[in-house]
Amino acid sequence: MTTRISSPNSCRHCGLDEREHMQRWKPTASWHTWTPPTQDKILARMRARRAAPEGELTMPDTLAHEVTVDCFDVQLDNGENLKDLAVGDYLDLTEPAAGVQVGLWQVVAYHGEFQDRATMRPVSSTEWTELRRAEVEKFDAIWAPTAPVKEV
Repeated sequence: MTTRISSPNSCRHCGLDEREHMQRWKPTASWHTWTPPTQDKILARMRARRAAPEGELTMPDTLAHEVTVDCFDVQLDNGENLKDLAVGDYLDLTEPAAGVQVGLWQVVAYHGEFQDRATMRPVSSTEWTELRRAEVEKFDAIWAPTAPVKEV
């Protein structure tokens, strides 16, 4: 797993580029919009990118943060909202919603008096591949014949 190194001009608080940012949650900054980095932060990021091994500047395997969103801000394909999912369920976002970027997310927990806020974590490409492999193996175990069929 590689560590994500932010581009020099990405958000001061969370390190995401302005174009994909929208609104994000970060414990140190709470909900925030894209904020330009300070000159010192730009310089530090440039130095980190220069010192990083070559592979660390490519697409990271995982994103390093979880997000908490209002359940009613994310609409599922069936017209319901996030409360329709159970903790542990996966959500494949094909377009940004409630400040959450496109990709595969897992519901981690529900919060609030009415359980109307959900914390979700991004699922890495490696984890997704493993999930799919396990799903195929489970399907094959159920539907594969257990004994050879004899022809009469």
